[in-house]
Amino acid sequence: MWQFAGGMSTGGALALYLAAQGIGPLQGVFAVGAPLTLQRRWLRLAPVVQTVRDFVRDEPENREANYAYHPLQGVRQLLRFIEVYQEVLPHVTLPVLLIQARGDPTVRPESAQQIYARLQSPHKQLLWKDRNRHVIVSQHDADVHRDILTFLQHHSALVVPPPPP
Repeated sequence: MWQFAGGMSTGGALALYLAAQGIGPLQGVFAVGAPLTLQRRWLRLAPVVQTVRDFVRDEPENREANYAYHPLQGVRQLLRFIEVYQEVLPHVTLPVLLIQARGDPTVRPESAQQIYARLQSPHKQLLWKDRNRHVIVSQHDADVHRDILTFLQHHSALVVPPPPP
């Protein structure tokens, strides 16, 4: 049985955190658009802004799927989690696939390079996509899905012996 963790954005960061903590018998991790630094630098002021308002308005990337208002408590929690998980990245020794959009409007693309540099895995890969979106695992991103599947297949073969003939 394959045992991988992975996700998009904060989900990818959580998967990397699990790998760093050694939680579960994981064979590898993939993270798409995982954050270390956000594009909107003013979000670092969320703890201060939250003293006068609970939500901030934003122009959603995808109006059907994304929120037009963000709860500042959630932003604060994300920023705190980023502080924690970036410190444990050197503990990740499993195979890792990072995928990042060059024009990501939410996560600063250099986050991927910073994550890659901190990982101690001898089997790590960073793939860049020429997209101007944060969410690049949609129905329009078959290449991203293929990249993830290839990673899963390759690294499951390294750990799990093939079935007998």
